[in-house]
Amino acid sequence: MNKKVLGLIAASITLFGTTISATPARANAQRDVDVEVNVAPALFLRTFDRVVINVTANGTEASTDTVPGGDVDTLTAQQLTQSGPGSLSSVQQITKEIPNLFAVWGNEGTVEVTVNPTPGSNILALQGTAPTGLANRARINNASATFASTNKNLDPEEAVVGGATVNIEFLRATAGGVLNPANASAGKYIGGKLTVRAVQAP
Repeated sequence: MNKKVLGLIAASITLFGTTISATPARANAQRDVDVEVNVAPALFLRTFDRVVINVTANGTEASTDTVPGGDVDTLTAQQLTQSGPGSLSSVQQITKEIPNLFAVWGNEGTVEVTVNPTPGSNILALQGTAPTGLANRARINNASATFASTNKNLDPEEAVVGGATVNIEFLRATAGGVLNPANASAGKYIGGKLTVRAVQAP
């Protein structure tokens, strides 16, 4: 077949609007796929790194008292001391409210929060005293969570806020390590911890 014949064939194909591809058509298939997204339950708890509980004697930092007096030559020290320290003697155990201690966020359900003395860290020592022997101590006997609202529904943007009620007892350690109830001595007691635990409920 010469070049003239090939030219005529090409012209005929163009004339009738027909094209011939040297590459065969490729097979293809298409299908839609269902997509699902699972979001895992999430919980976020925030607390203060420490709280300072201030204690005063019967709600006052200073108080006074009197005993019957008389002639200065007959007044004795025993008359002043025999009835003890008055209101100070009652500061052996206190219950204090911590209004704001924790905040919890979540994306499902409700939340239950517990506040307890941390095992092994419920004894506080008066700062500057020896860790063993005769020394002043304070013990966190118990604690419980309180809530700012009855609504405990978790929300990723609205926090559930709460506090705690804490019971503290003041003690004195004997040389043998026995802890006995005692009047509170002034100063900073350190070393105690509270454990705050939040549990998500469906």
